[in-house]
Amino acid sequence: MRGFSRLLLPRALMVGARALMAGALALAMSAGCGNGEAPPDALPGAPEEGVDPSEGIHFRVGIDQGTYDPGETIRVRMEVANVLEEERALFFRTGQRYDLIFLTPEGEEIHRWSEDRSFTQALGMEELRPGSEPLVWEESLQAPSVPGSYRLEAVVVADWMDLRATVPVEVSGG
Repeated sequence: MRGFSRLLLPRALMVGARALMAGALALAMSAGCGNGEAPPDALPGAPEEGVDPSEGIHFRVGIDQGTYDPGETIRVRMEVANVLEEERALFFRTGQRYDLIFLTPEGEEIHRWSEDRSFTQALGMEELRPGSEPLVWEESLQAPSVPGSYRLEAVVVADWMDLRATVPVEVSGG
């Protein structure tokens, strides 16, 4: 009897998984039918039409000093705060929450923090309650190897929002 139940359990799980997949496929196919427009609530957290989802959300970036030697470690702190009286949320398509980009004074990208990184492939959300402490991320990265003036642009990679902040970075002759 014990051996029989061991064989039965995996098959039952397989049947359940197949039924779940078939249901999900049917739901996805039916959502694609209609007038070609996605329903407004097709994605969780989708903003209402005509509403700026970043309104009331403040984003700022800071670094531990202003001038660095080439290749020196820069400590970066990013803060996202909700200044409204209502709850807001940030929705993400992956485990990545932010990106850091070094730019020349002309705006040419010379390095992107996320370029050689992998992130979990899972949806995520960060809640921003009114009056609560800001959401804080801290990161370290290397200063550019060539002396000069740069801009470090921090970007929150949330859906439906364009949250960016920039801070100047000077790299000395070493």
